[in-house]
Amino acid sequence: MEFPESDHKFRLPHEHYMKLYREFDPEAASLRTGIPFENGSFAITLMNRRYSVSFPDFVVTPLDPDAPGGKTLAESAPAQILLLRYLTGGTLLPMQGEFIAYRDVPWGETYAANFNGRCILRLARGFGYKPESFERGMEMLGALRTSGGDAAFTLEFLPSLLIKLIMWYGDEEFPPSAQILFSDNFPVAFSADDIAYTGDIVLDALKAVQKLIQN
Repeated sequence: MEFPESDHKFRLPHEHYMKLYREFDPEAASLRTGIPFENGSFAITLMNRRYSVSFPDFVVTPLDPDAPGGKTLAESAPAQILLLRYLTGGTLLPMQGEFIAYRDVPWGETYAANFNGRCILRLARGFGYKPESFERGMEMLGALRTSGGDAAFTLEFLPSLLIKLIMWYGDEEFPPSAQILFSDNFPVAFSADDIAYTGDIVLDALKAVQKLIQN
């Protein structure tokens, strides 16, 4: 992925983690994260869409390009940086069966207000009066309905790393509200800052799918 020289927000982190990626042991990364590595490429599944990611040059090839959200990893700088950080430093442990709020992850309390504004309120404001868009959008991303709120879905962000989105729809009396929860193995895989980015990536994908529904 190419970045303008002035794009320090994404270009500099991308360059930093690309350097680590080129120098690391892909077989060890595969064992640590559970992501298959074979014939010089990682087999990535992001939000139920498959990609081949080459090593050491990190060329992303969508394998489900026509599916909703099927090009997210190829086109999203935050998604690529997040994957690079996961491959170079994250660890996958089994989920113990619980979902936790962002403020409950290490350092999450410090950044909870920021996460609330950039992810939870964005979800509520974007879809709190649009039940069909939210529910059809989550289904199109391959999320599964679960219990909670007026509508709730569990989405597998990466294999065995789950995100739960819960919506309480607004009406004439009450404004909408939302919650985003994470499987309890997320804090070992990602830092608090990275976990916030997963929320951004999911909502960006949901917004893109909403456009397909409207068309």
